[in-house]
Amino acid sequence: MKKITKKFIEYIGIFITVFSLLLMILLATMKIPRTAIEDNLKKSTEYFKNKEMVEMQVIRREYTYLHLYSESVLLNIINYIDTSNVLESAMLDRYYESEAVDTNKDYINAVEENIEPNTQYLRYWHGSMAILRPCLILFSIQEIFNINYIIINILFLVLLIILLRKSKKLALIYVISMIMVAFPIVGISLLYSWTFYIMMITSIIAIFIERKGNEDLYKLFFITGIITCFLDFLTTEIITLYVPILFVMLLRKERTQEFDFKDSFKFVLKATIIWGIAYASMFLAKWILASIVLRTNALQYVSDNLKLRINGTEGVITLKEMYSKVIPLNFWTLYPICNIKGIKRQLKILSIIVLTITILIDWKKIRKSKYALLLIVIAIVPYIRYIILANHSYKHFFFTYREQIISIIALGMIICEYFNTKLWCKKISINHLKKKKEK
Repeated sequence: MKKITKKFIEYIGIFITVFSLLLMILLATMKIPRTAIEDNLKKSTEYFKNKEMVEMQVIRREYTYLHLYSESVLLNIINYIDTSNVLESAMLDRYYESEAVDTNKDYINAVEENIEPNTQYLRYWHGSMAILRPCLILFSIQEIFNINYIIINILFLVLLIILLRKSKKLALIYVISMIMVAFPIVGISLLYSWTFYIMMITSIIAIFIERKGNEDLYKLFFITGIITCFLDFLTTEIITLYVPILFVMLLRKERTQEFDFKDSFKFVLKATIIWGIAYASMFLAKWILASIVLRTNALQYVSDNLKLRINGTEGVITLKEMYSKVIPLNFWTLYPICNIKGIKRQLKILSIIVLTITILIDWKKIRKSKYALLLIVIAIVPYIRYIILANHSYKHFFFTYREQIISIIALGMIICEYFNTKLWCKKISINHLKKKKEK
């Protein structure tokens, strides 16, 4: 009992420390005078003048959609920050929105016409403002996008080099998974980038500390959950947990050549609970603090929005359509599957893929393997997320589909582990003998 109490107090201490640090950074950057960023706020309007809120970079390729809505809203909020009352500004997140709800034009009008703010976006932390606001002193949003693209690709390469040194198998799985979720598109969007930054940095740290045992990893995932909530806009939040977990699982199995299902399942379950508590607590902290600062019931407003995200039908024809199409919409957006048009063609390609995987792997070993069972459970997690947040995943499938990087990595690990080498060698030798006889 004492041990549990001690752990509970330790995690409370970690939460208060990280929460306080993030809040102080956010408030400190909000103190930057508007005059210091005014020129670049105006320059940034030029970028949005010929842009749609949601626009496809390559025609008929849904995986290339950019959701500029969030960037323009974030700049809109930054434009209205009251430097004399930063705590209220951080809680309320005021911005201007027209009846037409074109966030790009709304931001342009807000800056150029100096219109008063008329709405708020308090349900999220919008913590990325702590990064964007200092950047706006020197750069416009277009320049920030360019810098972001360079930095995130450098981080991708750093993680790749680390994985190549640890496991070439894992490095290959990592590259394939990043291609399938259109990582090059991630780099040109700040909205998509934050969770990938967190995922890659957490993965690097996890790889270096996993030999020390699980306790340090649990603390890492706890901090990751807090930071994910602070920066993310509900895009691909769970990749910050499960991708590092999968990397750790494979590296440990390769190193020890052993797998303990009970210990591994306990590790995954405990990490999920710890990350989930941190993630949810950070949201709750924002809503409670907002209620105190603004002297209003922010929890009621958030509750209404949460119901909408879960099973609301706004922007959806019917509940039946939403629940029946949410998983297919996300699945068919994966690259290169999205390039194949027509449901019949897609089903044929899917059948070929399933058949190929069936031939590639040794099903006798998989049926008996608890390692494969745990990987399959993890691979299913993104689809559970799609069902739980059905409205959100249906409307925003063009970026939520990237949650499936978890499924791709897990599947890749299964294929690599149970690749039927003997069967393929046998087939190759039989084909070779047949060709000799024909000659």
